[in-house]
Amino acid sequence: MAAAFFGIYLAMSVTITRVRAELGPPAHDLYNAGPDLMLMDFLGTRCLGTQYLSAMTLFFWLNHLSYRAHPMPHQLEALKLAHHTNFDRRWLLFALVIAIAVGRLSASCGHLHTSCRMGLEQEVRGMRGRHFTGWRRGRISLITPTRQAVCFHSAAFFFL
Repeated sequence: MAAAFFGIYLAMSVTITRVRAELGPPAHDLYNAGPDLMLMDFLGTRCLGTQYLSAMTLFFWLNHLSYRAHPMPHQLEALKLAHHTNFDRRWLLFALVIAIAVGRLSASCGHLHTSCRMGLEQEVRGMRGRHFTGWRRGRISLITPTRQAVCFHSAAFFFL
């Protein structure tokens, strides 16, 4: 199941990147179309089991509701700009790795600073409960198990 989850995630990532490269929209949004929802719609929550549903809840940060902030389209644009300007791609790869490390560190420090300054409960209330969306989705899928039912967006994605 983990291979199916990450396989669908990779396929969606490449699809979003390709759509962004060919059409060039400034924003791309696939609201509520992650691999966790596709597998739950396609196989049903009874087939997946409680361990897998719990693991998918932990990976909610990976495919959080939409793919607007997905890094692959931006990285592809950077590679295209490097190609047009004859910039060395090895230096670009180095710059992307540094940007990922700095972004990860600054986001973690920012979250810790806000949590310590405001308190974690206040921060969650300030975000209007957005942190609990994945847990709510996981709780609902565990409490109300569903049978196998192929949803339209799951079937459409697999036939593209």
